[in-house]
Amino acid sequence: VLHSPGTAREVGLCLRLAKRYGGDMAKAARTWIEPACGTGRYVRALAARGCQAVGVDLAEPMIEYARQRTRAASESRGSATFLVGDMTELDKVAGRGKFDAAMNLINSIRHLTSDKDLDRHLASTAASLKTGGVYIIGLSVALYGYESPTEDQWTGTRGRMTVSQLIQYEPPTATRGASARVERVYSHITATSPSGSREFVSSYALRCYSRKQWLDAIERSPLRLLAVVDESGKEIDIPTLGYGIYILRKP
Repeated sequence: VLHSPGTAREVGLCLRLAKRYGGDMAKAARTWIEPACGTGRYVRALAARGCQAVGVDLAEPMIEYARQRTRAASESRGSATFLVGDMTELDKVAGRGKFDAAMNLINSIRHLTSDKDLDRHLASTAASLKTGGVYIIGLSVALYGYESPTEDQWTGTRGRMTVSQLIQYEPPTATRGASARVERVYSHITATSPSGSREFVSSYALRCYSRKQWLDAIERSPLRLLAVVDESGKEIDIPTLGYGIYILRKP
């Protein structure tokens, strides 16, 4: 309910970026994989545009929900497939050399808890791509010691239901140890319908990367950085702080 209105726009941007930056094998951008797909909204939107799309998530309830939503949806021109699996073993779960493109937006990659897991993820994603395939990653980089707590708020309506979400972000305050790379996120969701209101409160951790730490991880991987763009698709300098969309390609 909260994020469906922006899904088509985000998927349209990823399709354009894949065609703009992909090699010969990726220009058609027909086969896609999304690690950490969650509810599968991006995968279903890709299928609606005629793509063969696969979503992978470690949470079985998420995958079952995504499958149910796909079965309930109207016919798509493409296909949406959902698999339970770890995004550090993407090629083992979904196959090697099968995909034109991969996507991972809105900091989902930061759910990985160590540099080792990030390295395994980038390597397995590269193995799942065809030569020339692209990996589109949306990620916010940190500037340690210069960030203050922030918050975002969203509201969405579908039929007679209204959903609002307040998210608060607490950057790391420690300078040493594991907690120096951890941002705490607190989520408070209220869903209101004629039958009443329900509240969902949760918190989770996201791993932090400075500009250098993130670029070093890309350099260690089998992928190569082609460009960084903003949410409109305009090329930008690599951020020192904040969100960017990174286009990586398998040579």
